[in-house]
Amino acid sequence: MVPNFLDCDKSRCITYYAEGILPISLYGKESLHIILNGITNNSLDNSVDSFKMSTCVLLQKLVIGDTVEFKILKRGVLPNGDGSVSFKIPIITGLAPFDWNKEGKIKRVRGVAFTSKLGANFTSMMVDTCRGVLNNFLPDVWIAVDNYKSKDLDKISPGYGISITAETKEGFALSTDMINDNDNLRMNANDLSKECTIKFLNDIYKSGCTNCHNQGLFLFLMALSEKNYVSYMKIGKISEHTKEILRFIFKYLGVKFNIRECDDYDNDNESEDEEIEENEEDGEESDEEDKDMNRNIKKFEKDDEPIKYKQYMFSCVGIGLKNVARIEL
Repeated sequence: MVPNFLDCDKSRCITYYAEGILPISLYGKESLHIILNGITNNSLDNSVDSFKMSTCVLLQKLVIGDTVEFKILKRGVLPNGDGSVSFKIPIITGLAPFDWNKEGKIKRVRGVAFTSKLGANFTSMMVDTCRGVLNNFLPDVWIAVDNYKSKDLDKISPGYGISITAETKEGFALSTDMINDNDNLRMNANDLSKECTIKFLNDIYKSGCTNCHNQGLFLFLMALSEKNYVSYMKIGKISEHTKEILRFIFKYLGVKFNIRECDDYDNDNESEDEEIEENEEDGEESDEEDKDMNRNIKKFEKDDEPIKYKQYMFSCVGIGLKNVARIEL
């Protein structure tokens, strides 16, 4: 298959255009192979590493019998942005109903630390810092390194960053990335990696089956799914981009989503709190000083308790869009 070429504007990342091409190409006449040239990593959009390890993994759950391929050919950061990726998207007959109501526990963490026009010591520092935090929670952590250099040094710009992905037992993937752009210019490699790792843990805490970057895309695909069944997808904190996508879906597809709060997530820790209170009532009476100390400890723990983000279950009946170029009899 002869690939098509697209030069992307440097104001947005390559993944911004890949997400726009994806729903159209799934219902195309032939499979699409396209080479996208432009920015591969920035702070505004999903990086190419996160797109490959999370978006394409989730898309593969919907595409049965074919393979979604996404290869990073060259790195490209601002201002030159001489990056390139290869994206192969198969065509489908239609989308099966979504049943994404259980994200599962995290089984392993994978990631990529990259540099462009810089030494390998930057990636080593980022990997060591990331593993130093994540190994406290999970032993199976592996971060690859990608030290990109080119013979023509004038065409590439210097930069470094890291992308981390959590893979769950149910086959879902949640990614977070960070790059030393204008917002993080003063951060060294260790600080950048630590900040990204903490953000990664927070994103897992407030995510469902998809992270904030993938919410809108897969809600749109859910609206295109089979119309004879109800589709379900659990997500966490709803982003502003997702709200705009929901308005777009209702305006142009006429699909309304039923949104309800997930009760099980909110009541996870209530049973533990009740057991603690019962044990305190059944235990022996302590001195007044011990009681005061316990009150102070509880107050301290309550003040430092993290914000309880809610999860929401989205459900809808899709429009049942079919690909007329690939109707199966």
